[in-house]
Amino acid sequence: MKTVADTQHKELLKLLNPLVDFMTANGYNYFLVAGKDGICTRHMRGSADDVGGMIIGMAKNKDVRAMLKDINSQSW
Repeated sequence: MKTVADTQHKELLKLLNPLVDFMTANGYNYFLVAGKDGICTRHMRGSADDVGGMIIGMAKNKDVRAMLKDINSQSW
C-alpha cells in the first residue's frame, strides 16, 4: 500500500526532474534537497568550489550557519 508521502514524493519528482534536466542542459551548478515524512530527494551538480560557495553564501544566514555548525560537530 502506498503512503501519502510516497504519492506526494512521486508528484514532487514529476515537477523537479524537468528543472534538474534544464539546469544540467544549461550548465547550472546546483544543490537541491527536498523531502517530507522521511523521504527525500537530493541533487547536486558542480565542483566542490562551486557548490561550496553556494553553501557558504547560504551560511550568511545565522540559522543556516548554526545548523551547519551543529551538523559538523556531530560524530559520524
